[in-house]
Order: sequence, then C-alpha cells, then structure tokens
Amino acid sequence: MAFEAESDSERTGRDWHALEAGDVLAALGTPRGGLTADEAERRLEQYGPNRLPKTKRANAITRFLLQFNNLRIYVLIGAGVLAAAIGHV
Repeated sequence: MAFEAESDSERTGRDWHALEAGDVLAALGTPRGGLTADEAERRLEQYGPNRLPKTKRANAITRFLLQFNNLRIYVLIGAGVLAAAIGHV
C-alpha cells in the first residue's frame, strides 16, 4: 500500500530544511508571531485542511498475513518445519 508523493522541495525547488528561519518565514509570507486568525482562515479556504488523505485500510487478517510476505520469513518457517520433522526441536 505504498505510494510515492512529490516532496515539497521537488515541487518548489527549495530545500526548506537548509534555509534560515527568517528566510522561510519571508518566503511563506508568515510573521514570526504566527498567522492571524483571519489569515489562517483565508489560507484554510485557499489550501484546505492540513490532512493526509484517508485511505482504505486492510482488515486485521490481511494485515497479519502480509507480515509473512517475505522470503526470509519463508526460509525461517521452512527451517522450523524441517527442524521439527527431524526431531531437533
């Protein structure tokens, strides 16, 4: 259920983590004390809520079975079965 999303630095061409705080505030048009209630409401209307989209979750049984979807797990299960078969348990 993995998906790839475009990072903010890819989208804007800026490495936000490498900028000084004042430069980031200026680029985003944000005062150091934070947004006013009116500005926050305007941006909420413009950009929407800051939430990840909801995705359909797999049920508990499917999630449990997906834990075994790995070659190493199959090798370990096989080794356990073989050890039990030859009485090494």
